[in-house]
Amino acid sequence: MSLRSTTAQQPFSYNLNLIPLQTALDSSPLPDSPNSRFSFVWSRPFALDQQLQLSFTNASSQITAQAQVTNCDASDNDYLLTLAFFDQAQAFQFRMLLQLSHIHRYHQQEQDQGRQLCINEAASEWISRFAESFPSLNAMI
Repeated sequence: MSLRSTTAQQPFSYNLNLIPLQTALDSSPLPDSPNSRFSFVWSRPFALDQQLQLSFTNASSQITAQAQVTNCDASDNDYLLTLAFFDQAQAFQFRMLLQLSHIHRYHQQEQDQGRQLCINEAASEWISRFAESFPSLNAMI
């Protein structure tokens, strides 16, 4: 998978630096084959085959996922990191986090251009304009 999936409407770069994501090294046993793989831009490198426990927590929810590093290449000031997910539900939740990061970025861009809209309005606009072209789990493998 490439770093970016470009559509006619908006390029999608999967930048984990946009998400307040916590990482911890993990040594739990992993299944034999992953369900999904995602490539991301991240600010720090990880060793090949390193197992990670990813977690995102906000006031209303917590999402955790177990992943394994399958590639890590230096890219400008960041790293292009490919993670394998072994649980389809965790991969889906992680994809939803990526969509949320795009919605928040869209909201900020609109405010920077002088528009006064709440996050719910920005979410509705982003969903109607871009959600259909956001890569599916199968497209991200």
